[in-house]
Amino acid sequence: MLARLVAAGSLAIVAACAGEGGTGDATPNAAPQATTASGIEGRIKATPVDAGCAATQSCDRPLTATFNVEQNGGRVGQFTTDADGRFSILLPPGHYVITPDPSAPLINPLGQTRPVTVGANRMNQVLLTFQDMTR
Repeated sequence: MLARLVAAGSLAIVAACAGEGGTGDATPNAAPQATTASGIEGRIKATPVDAGCAATQSCDRPLTATFNVEQNGGRVGQFTTDADGRFSILLPPGHYVITPDPSAPLINPLGQTRPVTVGANRMNQVLLTFQDMTR
């Protein structure tokens, strides 16, 4: 699917560069087109199932793990969070599901999915929380 998007985008660029004569030469004084990336970026935290934390204390911690990005039942991307739980991935606009990799230190990683929506022409900010194996 990504290959089709890239090919379609290349075709649009070639078509846009074609002058009236159809030679494909760009107009010398034309302003460059700004392109804005779309995708998701943010942080992922792990929270214990039953940490016994005080009401004024957070037990959440940054989660370093690998996650799969799925759409229509198939994997379309993958990312790994850094030591602060931060990540960023470019994606076309649409609806996706974030699923922890089976190696993630979580309770039932494949059962903990989170839906996300990517809007056009912007990086969408997300904060995702998953339950980890500590108690």
